[in-house]
Amino acid sequence: IDLVQIDSCRMGGLNEVLAVLLIAAKFGLPVWPHAGGVGLCEYVQHLSMIDYVAVSGSKDGRVIEYVDHLH
Repeated sequence: IDLVQIDSCRMGGLNEVLAVLLIAAKFGLPVWPHAGGVGLCEYVQHLSMIDYVAVSGSKDGRVIEYVDHLH
């Protein structure tokens, strides 16, 4: 596994997302949140910020999926 791409709207909420972020950090894997629907683009921006501030502390290898035409 080279990266973890989570579909955060199918997970059980922010607590499960945080668990995945922490497990991925333990194994040194970047997390790329999936944003495929209306409203998810904003949600994954928050998740990526939480990853940066509270978990990884780095922007290296991080990507945010952003779908501009859904706005």
